[in-house]
Amino acid sequence: MMNLYDKAHEMARMLKQTAEFQAFVNVQKQVEQDLQATAMLKDFFKKQWEVQNENIRGTPNQENQSQLANLYELMQHNSMLKEFFAAEMKFGRLITDIQEILGDAITEGCQLMGKLQDEK
Repeated sequence: MMNLYDKAHEMARMLKQTAEFQAFVNVQKQVEQDLQATAMLKDFFKKQWEVQNENIRGTPNQENQSQLANLYELMQHNSMLKEFFAAEMKFGRLITDIQEILGDAITEGCQLMGKLQDEK
């Protein structure tokens, strides 16, 4: 019988060997060595978190959204940060695809719970 935990560990090892993972890890190491790039990224993520929380609460702030867009545009002029976002997007796409595959199996396995919740 196949040990699912062993397969999960194998999948984690395989993930670390992908070009997407390697590129993302490498560019992160480069960004960490550049204090200005790190500070810009920190400011961007802080503003992104703020905007996301406002949107979740239903209180979007146009000024904060505009500031976030401006920060992103500014970072696109830094080749290292541009590479960071490109690598993040490729790695994110890979992770999303894997999550979708696993999610389909999980959904199939939880059909009864889904049916019961739909009956509310």
